[in-house]
Amino acid sequence: MQKVGVSFKVIKSGPYKDILAFDRELTEPEKNILQDLIDTSYLQFVQTVAEGRQLALEAVKRFADGRVFTGQQALELGLVDRLGTEEDARRWAAELAGLEPDRAKCYTLEERKPFWSRLLPGNTQTTSRIATGVSWLEFELSTSGQPLWLYRP
Repeated sequence: MQKVGVSFKVIKSGPYKDILAFDRELTEPEKNILQDLIDTSYLQFVQTVAEGRQLALEAVKRFADGRVFTGQQALELGLVDRLGTEEDARRWAAELAGLEPDRAKCYTLEERKPFWSRLLPGNTQTTSRIATGVSWLEFELSTSGQPLWLYRP
């Protein structure tokens, strides 16, 4: 960045306010703070899994290292109760909720598509641009013309 004349001046209210600044290396105290945060979060996660699945803490630590497991592997490790299809999962969820599986209704909730993309088929790039413009127009109308020109969602 020095080659192209980019430099940084930092003004902060505490020694670690810029702990993840991209323009410099981490200091040793910053590395220790972040490592402690990661270690604490990891231990919380492992304890939650161990308690939730009634597994020994040390057993969970042996495999809770970021790996991805197949369904069969997860079953063997005690991370899931059983394997099945999406329909099986719906039936089991209904049973757990005390509902009759054959009578329970399931709904798939999806984010509603913008008006113009529902209306106009075809070129997704054009549809996306129209949807962006419509979103901007909806924002402008929702703020009643207030001077929010610095903010752009």
